[in-house]
Amino acid sequence: QRQMCIRDRPFLGIEVFRAEISVDSVKVIDRMNKRYVADNYANLKGQTPIEFNFYNLQALFTNRLFLPGQQGISPKLYNRFKLKQDGPAAEIQVKDVMGLLYTFMADGEEKILSTCISEPSDRYALQWLYEDFRLVDRQPFPMLMDVQVLKNGNPEGGVKIHYSRIQLDEPLKLDFSVPSKYKRITFAQVLKTITNLNQ
Repeated sequence: QRQMCIRDRPFLGIEVFRAEISVDSVKVIDRMNKRYVADNYANLKGQTPIEFNFYNLQALFTNRLFLPGQQGISPKLYNRFKLKQDGPAAEIQVKDVMGLLYTFMADGEEKILSTCISEPSDRYALQWLYEDFRLVDRQPFPMLMDVQVLKNGNPEGGVKIHYSRIQLDEPLKLDFSVPSKYKRITFAQVLKTITNLNQ
């Protein structure tokens, strides 16, 4: 799939935000605060300590193992991962070129239960937990994702994503026009708002 769309409608069916993740860019409209983010991956570099591409973001949102910076995982790349098995549970780790450590926890049914991305000093980390698995197209899929930014192991902020409906491999025709009164902000500003890292 070359594009993902996420919409949030918790209040009486009123859309709160809309996100579109495509191969070359990320767009987010925050209707509550009348602002938006629209940028390509090259411009996002340096705004966060973690660098993502479309395929890595897609893997996070769809509960899959990924190799940082790669479009997929071929058998010849398996040796980049370190595997620790404890009964049915498994811990899978890999480092990227910047030294960030990616730790995936999986259960005996080969479901990814969590993904943690931490910097070498362990001061900051992104923790992505997957819960409430249900069958979608005969595959278990987490309907709840709890994303937390950690500072020295303590939560600094985050967001919970509840999926009400999953549609796979369907053509998307989604209007992503931004009202003229909305303010454009950077992804780094969004991250500061969510995490309060400056406090």
